[in-house]
Amino acid sequence: VIKLKIGLKTLNRLLEQWDEQTTLCNFAEVPRELLETQNKAQLLEKAKVNALFDKEGAMVIKCKRNPVPIREAMGFNEDPGQPLYRADKTIKLARKRIDPDQLEDYIEAEERWSQLQSSLDSMSYASSMRGSALGEFKKGDPEPEQAKFLESERREVGKARDVLQRIVTALDAPG
Repeated sequence: VIKLKIGLKTLNRLLEQWDEQTTLCNFAEVPRELLETQNKAQLLEKAKVNALFDKEGAMVIKCKRNPVPIREAMGFNEDPGQPLYRADKTIKLARKRIDPDQLEDYIEAEERWSQLQSSLDSMSYASSMRGSALGEFKKGDPEPEQAKFLESERREVGKARDVLQRIVTALDAPG
């Protein structure tokens, strides 16, 4: 049950820090005009700058959406260290701790969790496969529509968090 509580905190943190956690900005492009023959001296000057210095004038930093934090938070990677790894089994085993008067509600939440888990697994896997094809954007610029493909995953993670909250609350109830 402790792992479910930690998993709940992980989902809350993911939702609170969604943009920071689901955006990678470690791609760069050199502007084409800098590569033109007449700009050779400028290019060489920019190349002299040590890598530890800001090269923003010499390159454009690109970002893209990244579904990996969703997969990690939901425990989809084969990592037993992730709190929600095999959470469905934990939830099922914990059923015996539920007050018989609350059992029907608990089983309903358990089934809903399973549905959301399956949905998010498929959605986040598909997003990881289409990732860069759906829109890189310049750091600091508004995100283009095609890069907003994780919005449906955000809604589903919110639903999963709410269901997990119901489950954890039921397990914490005196019985």
